[in-house]
Amino acid sequence: MRDGFDLIRDAYDVPGLDEHERAVLVRLAFMAKDGKAWPSIAHLVEKLGKSERTVQRAIRRLVDAGHITQRQRRHDTAIYTVHPVLTDPKPVSATGVSVTPVDPTPVTNASKTRPTDTLIAKNNQSSSKTSSSPKRRARSSPQLPQIDVKLPDWVPVEAWEGWLEMRRTKGAKPTGRALALSIEQLRKLADAGHPPGDVLDQSTRELWLGLFPIKDSQNEQSRSTRRSPANHHSVGDAVLAAHDRVDFG
Repeated sequence: MRDGFDLIRDAYDVPGLDEHERAVLVRLAFMAKDGKAWPSIAHLVEKLGKSERTVQRAIRRLVDAGHITQRQRRHDTAIYTVHPVLTDPKPVSATGVSVTPVDPTPVTNASKTRPTDTLIAKNNQSSSKTSSSPKRRARSSPQLPQIDVKLPDWVPVEAWEGWLEMRRTKGAKPTGRALALSIEQLRKLADAGHPPGDVLDQSTRELWLGLFPIKDSQNEQSRSTRRSPANHHSVGDAVLAAHDRVDFG
């Protein structure tokens, strides 16, 4: 069973989806654990910013296309098994029978290459000429992180997702390397006594792209107390008292 970023990459690479279907499939892949996710319809509506009818229609189409399996539980919750199909769906005739088109072009290994694999090959061979045109490259799927980063169990998923969504709205989509460094930073902050969930929520709330120690209001108050005029006045009184004790005889 594929999981983690492999499953998300497969969801991005599925051909023939509209923007609503792809958004639902990628969201389910992002939330999946061992290939299964169980968000409510209300959760998907909130996170994707789409109407309930749009989300439900996208789920039905994904089930019909074989990209997910839905097992209803109760009310509006269900368990979704995510298994994106990376081949083009077969067209269906008016009688409901799947039709396999005949393609006279010989099938080669290059034609079976996924869009993300093609992008990687082009980056590695930047000095050589390629036969693909710029327009064809523009239609390729979004380039995804190539570093396999798995979210540790001690990082709250909701807080992590909220921080990533905030970054994307600011146009700062993280790379795979950036995600790995962010998890390492969370580990260091956790060792220093800063809960990962609070650190992520703080950065989301303050619109910070980075991760920083939790603000300590008590420390701020103690520092302001040490700088207050009352303390300076006390020091001045001590100096005057010492001066009065000096015998200038």
